[in-house]
Amino acid sequence: HLGAAHGSKSMASATSEMPTVLIMGATCVDRILSVAAYPLQDEKIRTTHNVDMSGGNAANVAAALALLSTCTYARQHGESSASSSSNPSQQQRAGAAVRVVLLTKVGDDDAAVRLKADLESKGVDCSSRLFVMQPNTTTSITTVIASE
Repeated sequence: HLGAAHGSKSMASATSEMPTVLIMGATCVDRILSVAAYPLQDEKIRTTHNVDMSGGNAANVAAALALLSTCTYARQHGESSASSSSNPSQQQRAGAAVRVVLLTKVGDDDAAVRLKADLESKGVDCSSRLFVMQPNTTTSITTVIASE
């Protein structure tokens, strides 16, 4: 079944024939702030490093599954790259063992655009209407303060 889906068939038929895993839940920006030590009450300190990354339980699971699925398929078929498609999301899915679809809701802001692009680059299918970019809302941000 998987070998046939990767053969001469079109991208649309290949993704419709492969098994689909639907992941439902939160997608957000994880903002990680590093500090030398946690502040005392009412003390102000500066961060030593900060980074924003894709987060949320569902988004993390979907990204990990899509990446693992692509690696597994490539190993089983002796391939180093999945396809010549210029779209990274289609390229990832073309050489994947399963199609990973994310059901989630984010805002319609720049953070959502970055999250969607990051997830698609890892092979998560965000093209369906199940990936909702809600107008006039912002994407959730989770802030984590980590002591070095």
